Amino acid sequence: MRANLLLGIAFSGFAVANCKPTEPAGHKWQAAKRGDSRSPCPMLNSLANHGWLPRDGKNIDLPMIQSVFDEAMGFDQDVFIGITEAALAVSTTGNSSTFNLQDTAYHNAIEHDGSLSRNDIFFGDNLHFNPLIWIATAARYGIRIPGKSSVISVETAARARAARVEDARRFNPAFNLTQAGLTASYGETSVLMTAFWDEQAGGAPKEYVRVLFEEERIAYLEGFKKGQHSLADLVSMIGAIQAVKV
Repeated sequence: MRANLLLGIAFSGFAVANCKPTEPAGHKWQAAKRGDSRSPCPMLNSLANHGWLPRDGKNIDLPMIQSVFDEAMGFDQDVFIGITEAALAVSTTGNSSTFNLQDTAYHNAIEHDGSLSRNDIFFGDNLHFNPLIWIATAARYGIRIPGKSSVISVETAARARAARVEDARRFNPAFNLTQAGLTASYGETSVLMTAFWDEQAGGAPKEYVRVLFEEERIAYLEGFKKGQHSLADLVSMIGAIQAVKV
């Protein structure tokens, strides 16, 4: 009897251990290598680091974006048509149907002043992760602040976005957030919140967001599972972000 009980406990422990979240088969995270192309967008970079997009970040086309965001993040295929067309318009590949991730750093095409984790182009590098800018954003999200909620609410996300734009406006003498840039700013925060939204908790888990920005990794190991998100869902989130008084 005792032996059977111990055996049952052992098998239970084995089952629990094997239920730990894992990365999808064929999509193990790998850091970018020298010569790989990366963007100012942590989500695009994460998708390349997991091999959903080409790991070298090059020669990406619209059908690829559509299938990847569907398969990896659960977005319907009509969601990212416009933003992909903007990337294709500044492509350096020599093929108007493809772009490299770094092409999206072209200022005021997609990239804009007031990024949540990148510096403004006036200061020289609008492509790479900037720890100081991210520290301010993370603090506004309440990441690593004891006693705070484990999720980022719509209100918190909206105020963090607005505060970062105001920082850029104050410190960048050449600050220029165009209407297209403002639309992108709202859109980026809304994509982030929509992709990671936990309906029961009423927000996006902070750990998922931290991993995305700091490690350029999708938080599979932390438990992320894709939902299903339509263009209407994203538009609704944009409206909710815009409606917050900041």
